[in-house]
Amino acid sequence: MLLRALLPLLLLASGLVASAASKPKPEKPTKTDDGFKPFAVITQRNVFNANRGPAGTAATAAPKPPKPTAIEAFALLGTLLSERGSVAFFDGTSPGYRKAAQAGDTLGPYTLTAIELDRVTLQQGDREVCLPLKMQCHREGHGEWQIAALPEDYQPSPAPPPSFSVPQKLDYRTATPDQVRDYVSSKYQRKLESMANDPGKADKLLKSIDREIDGRIRKLEKTRP
Repeated sequence: MLLRALLPLLLLASGLVASAASKPKPEKPTKTDDGFKPFAVITQRNVFNANRGPAGTAATAAPKPPKPTAIEAFALLGTLLSERGSVAFFDGTSPGYRKAAQAGDTLGPYTLTAIELDRVTLQQGDREVCLPLKMQCHREGHGEWQIAALPEDYQPSPAPPPSFSVPQKLDYRTATPDQVRDYVSSKYQRKLESMANDPGKADKLLKSIDREIDGRIRKLEKTRP
């Protein structure tokens, strides 16, 4: 009687054991070789890398600041009228504008056509421009030239260094008065240009040049039969 009562329990236990034995065992995950991928964080967060950025973002270069616009300008600082001719004294943003100019000389796109006591006249093609004393002609980049007043804090540019070149000697046996004038003027041309910011000194130099020219012409006349 006891065996009959235990038989169902034995059958149930054997069935559970059989079903457990029939279940497939779970497979172990296969290992894959990721190479150096796990070490990528080292290069991404390397403190010695100048291009590193926050994780997950690419470093971007800072935008270059725009180049400043080039400014060209020349100003009329003074004029000098004498028997030898008229001279206008200019200062500007480049050496070509810092000079003592006479009628026919050029300043940028302009030709100096007339010099008066308090102004000069400039010509560009068919366009005529009047530049008053203590005013400037300027432009930004490749824009149009415009007339404007000098800024209140304007400071003249340093005078250019004098030239030490010696003109060719003058032969008084064959020289003409015009050649004497050209010879003497060429000696003092650089020195006169260096006085572009000081018309008072330039006036004294011009008078000295006139006296030297007169003396040399008298010498020239004495050597002629």
